[in-house]
Amino acid sequence: MKHLNIPSVSAAVAVLLSLGCVFMVSHRAAADENTAKSTSEVRTVPEIRSAVAQGQLLSLPRILELAQQQVAGEPVKIELERKHGRLEYEVKILADTGRVREVKLDAQTGAILKVEDD
Repeated sequence: MKHLNIPSVSAAVAVLLSLGCVFMVSHRAAADENTAKSTSEVRTVPEIRSAVAQGQLLSLPRILELAQQQVAGEPVKIELERKHGRLEYEVKILADTGRVREVKLDAQTGAILKVEDD
């Protein structure tokens, strides 16, 4: 049986996340076509990257750092969703206890919104 090297798994997850391969963007609320795009209307990976570059959203490394300050463990999934009129990151972490925990953060400020069992 082959054992996974946890640092290499962490590096692989970080690379995938930084490439935007794990982004899932909620399309619950349709934006008015005539309005200018704001961070609450970001829909695609290029738009997300642009919003991060402009300082409108926090980067994935920063979000992961903040989430792991709340729950020690390995990130297994990240979603960017529009909820309650704002963008939120949902970070699922396989905690050191063996449980999957979900950390919800404000995508602009990094404020912790909720930590719960998944």
